Formats: sequence, C-alpha cells, structure tokens
Amino acid sequence: MPQFSVMTCAEAAERFGLSSSSMNYLRDLSSHHVLVHEGDWHLDGSLVLDWPGWGDAAWLAGFGLHEDAQAFDIAGIAVIGDLRLGGSVLNINKEGGPFLVVTGNLTARAIASGGATITAHGDADIAEAVVSCYNHGELWLKGRVRTTLWLQDEHMMSAGKLEALVRFDARQDLDSEDYEEVFRTMPDGSEQYFEVQNVPESLRALVVPEVLAYQDLWERVCADHPILTDVAIARRPA
Repeated sequence: MPQFSVMTCAEAAERFGLSSSSMNYLRDLSSHHVLVHEGDWHLDGSLVLDWPGWGDAAWLAGFGLHEDAQAFDIAGIAVIGDLRLGGSVLNINKEGGPFLVVTGNLTARAIASGGATITAHGDADIAEAVVSCYNHGELWLKGRVRTTLWLQDEHMMSAGKLEALVRFDARQDLDSEDYEEVFRTMPDGSEQYFEVQNVPESLRALVVPEVLAYQDLWERVCADHPILTDVAIARRPA
C-alpha cells in the first residue's frame, strides 16, 4: 500500500515549495490538512476528488491512515512525484472539491475538471480527453499536455504546451441553436419532452455510439465511461 502522511497545507507548501503561482490557494488553506504522498504514486483505478465522504474514517483507512478523522480536515492530495492512473482524474462536483497537486508528471485516461483545483507541474499524458464543465474550479497543467480531445466549457484550463488531436472551446465552437427534440420514458412510465444540445459536428466522427448529446461527453467521463473511439485515440499526437 502506498505510504501517505497528513500535514497542514502550510507545512506542505513550505516543505515542498508548493506556494508559488497557481498554488497560492494553499496559503488560504494553511490551517487545513493535506494528504501527502512522497514519491511516485501508481493507482490502478480512478482518483475521485469529490465530497461527501472525503476524509472520513473509512476513506482514510483506504490510504492506510488510522488517525481520528475528526482531528483534522483534509482539503486535498499532494503527490510529490509522478502520478500514474490506470483510470481517470474525476472531479464530478461542479461547485467544489478537494484539490490535487502533482509535482511531477500526470498520466491518466481522462480528466473531468469540475469545481476543484487540479495542478500538475510536469507533463500530462491524458490518452482520451480533458473535459471541463462550469465556471468553478481550475485546471493547471504546466508542462506538455498530450491528449486526444481538449474540451473547455466555461472553465479555467491552462496547458504549458498543448498537443491535442481536437481542441474544442464551447464558448466559441458550440452552436447554441443545434438542438434536437426528444421524448424519454420516465421511471413512472410517462413520456417527457426534452430539448438536448446535439454533439457538435467537429466531434461526431470521434465519439462512441453511446454519446447521443453534447452533455453526454461530460456525464460519461464522470461515470468513468469512454467517450471517444479507439481509432480517434490512436490518432492523438505522438
């Protein structure tokens, strides 16, 4: 099991030099605690950055920590090294969430960036997609970012050097009039009418058949489901 320790954000910022640039918010959280992994961390599955349950006793036990969960408030995770995920970084809650800072490189299948602050100081290799949603939260990828789809939707996203097969900025590229009228069967058996935003034309050749509407891109990434075909992913920058 990986070895984690708990320290205040102020201690972590001072010890590991995390208080510069986009990490200034650690000073605002100075009295809160951060879960620290010193050295590279490999996680087979996905890392979910969301409330509730974050920092409670059962959650801490999963990281090999057995301190009284009431003794401190864990505001996020700091990986002092590389973070390699077999799955994705998932911040589903659009209003907030625990922060993640990686001082080295980040490797994952996808990133769903909602209301949390996610920072990687090194390069990021994100095989499928980097997808954001809503105007809370921030994503700071400071090195070379290699991915298939970079999708920005009313969100602060930054890459040091972005290399993506497709870049999509909803503020400019989403056709607000391209809607489809659909009827869906509700749990009580009734039929309800919806207007759904269609998948933009520039993305249609990339997505899997299960993506039927634009909102499916965000929802499927958050559910840890693929949104892009293997053919599309194989075409991402080398």
